[in-house]
Order: sequence, then C-alpha cells, then structure tokens
Amino acid sequence: MLVESVLVRSMGVEQQRFSQRAAPSVRTVVRGTLARALPQELVTWAGRESLRVVTRASAHTAVAAARDTNAALLILDTELVDHDAGRFETLLMKAQLTGAVLCLGGTEHRAAFLCHGADVFVSSRAGLSELVAQATRLLDAAKTPLLADSGLRRPARTVLELGPLTIDLIQRRVFVHRERVALRPAEFEVLVYLALNRDRVVSAPEIVRDALGTFGDGSSARNQLFELRRKLRDAGLDAAIATERGRGYRLVL
Repeated sequence: MLVESVLVRSMGVEQQRFSQRAAPSVRTVVRGTLARALPQELVTWAGRESLRVVTRASAHTAVAAARDTNAALLILDTELVDHDAGRFETLLMKAQLTGAVLCLGGTEHRAAFLCHGADVFVSSRAGLSELVAQATRLLDAAKTPLLADSGLRRPARTVLELGPLTIDLIQRRVFVHRERVALRPAEFEVLVYLALNRDRVVSAPEIVRDALGTFGDGSSARNQLFELRRKLRDAGLDAAIATERGRGYRLVL
C-alpha cells in the first residue's frame, strides 16, 4: 500500500466516514492543539517519515479527524479538554479509535490521562525532540491493532505491575511483594515516570522537568531518587533503580 506523504494543515479538510473501523492503514497523525501552526521539527519529521499530519483546533474535531482518517496516532493537548480526563475518555470511547493516543499537558495530569486512555503522556514543557521520539515509538508499535474483539478501545491502564512492584495510578499507592510502601507525592511521581520509561535511560533534567514540574527544581531529582531507592530497598528491592554514569537512571525490574 502506498503511504501518503502530503502534510495537511488546512482546517477545512473534508472528512470521510467509515461504517466499520479497521486497524490503522494510512500513516496519519492528527494533532489537536490550540496553535494551528506546526513546529518545523514536527513538519520535518513528518516529511521524513512520509506521514500525513492533520491539525485540528478542538478536541472534538481532532478525535473525529483521527477516527475518520483511520489515524495511526492522535496527539492531543489536554488543554483542549480543560484537563478533564473523564471528558477525554468519553471522546475516545465514542469515537472507538483504533490508533495510539499521545497526550501533552502538565505533569499533574499525567496519571489521570494515562488511566483514562492515553498510551503516552508527555510534559508540555518537554522539548520537541522528546515528542518526536515518543510519537515515533508509538507509530512503530502501531502495526498491532489496538481494538479488542468487542470493537471498543482496550480498557484504560490503571495499575502498573512490574514483577514484585505494583503501582496503583488512581489511588496513588505502591506495593512491593504486596506490602504497601509509603511514598511522598514527589517520590511517587518519579517512580511512575521511571516505570513508564523503563525501556530507556532518563536523565536528571528530564525527571525534574517531566516528573517534578510541580514539586521542585534543579536538585530535586537526585534527592527524590535517593529517598525512593532507600524505601524500595527497605521493602526488598535492592537494585530497582540503576544509574548509568553520565547518562541518567533506569528502572530495571
């Protein structure tokens, strides 16, 4: 199948209607954002990857465009739904999207949106390089259909289970070997961030920007990691967080 390579930035693109939804067949990215102009880096990335990018300035039209173009990826600013994760989930379920969903917003909204249907959450303070990297990863994984047999989007992820470690995103509780581990809010945010990015090394500046944006500044990352390691070690996880000198940290469960 030929891959479309036209970049669409018009707000008046005619929408096509499909009676049945299949797995994403056209490499289309829909970006819901208040800013209509696409950053040059995103345009360059799209052209290099032979992607069609459709921009919409409201959550409803963005989700509808993702549905009607059978998009492989929806990138949605949480501001478009007033940071309301419940409203976001309602839009997704009504549209029965088949593609992946990446949300952009404040770190304080990360857990709620991950629990209500987002596949990845990127801080609005993150650089474009991280947005592009996460979008590329989701598109690479989009070869596997995301629809269940019922035709509905798979259930939202509310619990992360990593071996002996369990993270409840809704109740904001952590268990090791089924025993509760008491974490402070900032420590919880760091652990969730490491868990969601466990396939790569994350730097201290990333942790400060994306996990601790509402809790602290420059020195916070190492302080929180020190306390988090101590509490996990006391609970029986001796080497859960690895340090790669000069690069950063990684959860190794």
